[in-house]
Amino acid sequence: MKKIAIFIVALLVLGVFFAAIYPAYAGSKLVKFKIINKTDQNVYIQLDGDEFYYLTIMPETTQKFTVERDVYKRTTWACGYASVGTLDLSSQIKLNFTPCELTAPNQGEPTQEKVSLYDSPTGLKWRYQDK
Repeated sequence: MKKIAIFIVALLVLGVFFAAIYPAYAGSKLVKFKIINKTDQNVYIQLDGDEFYYLTIMPETTQKFTVERDVYKRTTWACGYASVGTLDLSSQIKLNFTPCELTAPNQGEPTQEKVSLYDSPTGLKWRYQDK
């Protein structure tokens, strides 16, 4: 009897675990992403795809957003500069905006990209790109 109870509890725990992670990957139309603003100014991002979003990130803060999964045309305003390109939000990502006076010492990694509007990376593995 004790073994059956342990087995049932284990099945319930696994069921809750898989129900919690499944929508975050394959089953959900939404994706969560985080923007870290290390500048001393607001960062504004306009996303234009099947849906339209206008995001404002206050100076030296981190904000989380939930949007529809898509590859968006984007316009970014930060540090008195504007850039146009794309943002692939087909899965979770963190964008780290570096201080205005600095260029990014490296581009970060594919799931946590450093954004410097003066020298944003390009290539297949980068999801925040300039035109």
